[in-house]
Formats: sequence, C-alpha cells, structure tokens
Amino acid sequence: MLCNQSSSQVPAIVRNFIADRLLRLGYKDWSTYLKSLADKGRADAKAAASARVAPPGSLTRPSHALDDYAGIYSNPGYGSMEVVAEHDSLWVNFPHVIWWLRHSRYDVFDPLEKDPKAGIDTTDDGPLKVQFNMDQGGNINSIAMNIEPALNKPIFLAARQSRTS
Repeated sequence: MLCNQSSSQVPAIVRNFIADRLLRLGYKDWSTYLKSLADKGRADAKAAASARVAPPGSLTRPSHALDDYAGIYSNPGYGSMEVVAEHDSLWVNFPHVIWWLRHSRYDVFDPLEKDPKAGIDTTDDGPLKVQFNMDQGGNINSIAMNIEPALNKPIFLAARQSRTS
C-alpha cells in the first residue's frame, strides 16, 4: 500500500517510525529530518547548476518544428503518453503526471515533472532522457527512454500515432 508513492517520503517516515518503536528508541521527527535533507539537496543542486558551464552541444536545436513531435506514443507494456506542443514548449501528459520537456540537444529532451503547487524544478537534472526518433523519411515516429536505469539500452520504444486518429 505504501510502496507506490512516486518518490514520496511517507514510506520512509512510516518505516523509520515503526523501527524506532520496535527498538524502543526515543521519538524522532522523521518528517522534519527528511524534509531538511531534501531541501539541502535541492539547494546544493541549484548551486551546482548555477556554477555549471553549458555542456557541449547544448546550443543545438531540435531537428523539427515542435508540432512535429506532438502525438500519442504507446507501448503495450507501459501504456500511452501524449506529447503536446504549446507555444515554445513540449509537454507530456500522463494520467497523473505532467512533464515539461526541456531541450537538451538535437532530438533529446530532459523531462521535468510539473508539480501542481511548486511548479517545475528546473535544477532537477535526472538521468532520464526522452529521445525522439525518425523514420527513413525524416518523420518523427517514436520515442526511446531509459526507464529502467539498470539496463544499458532504452526499453520504451513507442510507436507514434496521430493525435487525430
């Protein structure tokens, strides 16, 4: 019940609280402690990001107009995701999560989760990348992502469907 919390600290807090009780240790405010660690990590990441020099290739552009990336991409094992082009940005809509796709280089984007309250943390530079692929005619037709970090190759290769069909 507490295992699928989308990186929530609740399972860790509950686990630590139960362990403290079983070991008859004194009360510790795990929520405040873990929040302070997360806040420190975000502050350190922001400081590192501001000190970072632009990586090689970061001044490149996507190979297509943003509208060309829009569509529904699906995979039998992982379901579907919709890529939407709005103004000068690409967004990915999942049932419970929205990603903003920040351009990295060429047809590779960094997915940044949009928090309903806090907005988008642009310092979050996780290992996940969204790579758009083309067919031999030069049309965007699929996405590859390393959803399983333990594997050395992308496993989510989704066929692109038109948004109108």
